Amino acid sequence: ISRLDKMGDMILSLPAIKTIKLTNPTIHICVLASQSNIKVLKGLNYIDKIIEVNTNSNLITLFKNILNLRKLNFDFYLNLSPTLLSYFYCFFSNSKNKATLIYLSRYKKSIFSKLFTRLFSKTFCRYVHIIDRYAKLKNNEEIHQTKMIFDLIKICNIPFDENTAIDISLPQKKISLIPLNKVLVTIHLSDKWINRFYTEENFLN
Repeated sequence: ISRLDKMGDMILSLPAIKTIKLTNPTIHICVLASQSNIKVLKGLNYIDKIIEVNTNSNLITLFKNILNLRKLNFDFYLNLSPTLLSYFYCFFSNSKNKATLIYLSRYKKSIFSKLFTRLFSKTFCRYVHIIDRYAKLKNNEEIHQTKMIFDLIKICNIPFDENTAIDISLPQKKISLIPLNKVLVTIHLSDKWINRFYTEENFLN
């Protein structure tokens, strides 16, 4: 499972990763993580192997990483990141079944949106889930990222339970501030919307 982008995106992928493991306990799950999001994977027992990918590496390192990845011979490669690097890893992995998400523009309708990504994905991947976000927003349909990931898993015919609960460890003193009859809502913000004292780097603290 490839998630080579931000920390919030990895958090939104955890329900899918967890449910695949719980529903299919004999499956060996390997997660490709970026240096930005690997920190949230600490202590998760439903992930068997974590491979950190430096998203700023040079071409020589990139090709070395691809060669090492190909040796692992995955049965499935699920690309959940809309980044060029993540598509590249997916296309040139040695996986028997490659699957990817493609998010079209949410701002305008265009036949050229992600055109080359769509063409290459159709060539290299067995399963492609294209999400027309502009049309979905216009029709007031849900575009929650976790749901789109579940949709891709469904297309791949991988058994899963969509109701798997995700456990997020919070300090007890913070949990105690929330009345028992209230719902805890977490807001997913990019660090560019938060001031310099509250960046992703000190998220865990």
